[in-house]
Amino acid sequence: MQPLTFNCEIITPMFAGSALPGDCELRPPAIKGALRFWWRAMNGHLSISDLRKREAEIFGSSDENNGRSKVIITTSHLMITSNLKFSPNPTYRRKIQKEKYSSMTKNLPLLEYLAFGAITGQTYKNYYPAGGKFDILLNFNDSLISEGDLKTCFSLIASFG
Repeated sequence: MQPLTFNCEIITPMFAGSALPGDCELRPPAIKGALRFWWRAMNGHLSISDLRKREAEIFGSSDENNGRSKVIITTSHLMITSNLKFSPNPTYRRKIQKEKYSSMTKNLPLLEYLAFGAITGQTYKNYYPAGGKFDILLNFNDSLISEGDLKTCFSLIASFG
């Protein structure tokens, strides 16, 4: 197995999902899913059968012949999640057009309006704050996937998510 380490730093608050609503968690399966997605996008020129076969050889499948993934991912991070309380002020007055000739005005909390998805109810979702650092370690079988392909996939994840 060939090791490859990515040293990551969060430059804007990172909202990540979890099994618990509002919680934040960075897990290897999510990273592997993103790697698979971008690997597929990079290899879209292959036929469907070749794409499935190569993907199963590299990332594993439920098929008995392929079994476990040949890409093993581990993360190490020293980040603390936040659970900040939301303050409903200031407000944003928004005119809502109900019908062609009538409208109404509604007060919306400005931060809730601008940070759609990051705020639920009266609390922020948990997130990893900017400045947090962590490592992602990939161990992979270099006869199936090249280091260059993994670096390109990871670069796409860092750029586009």
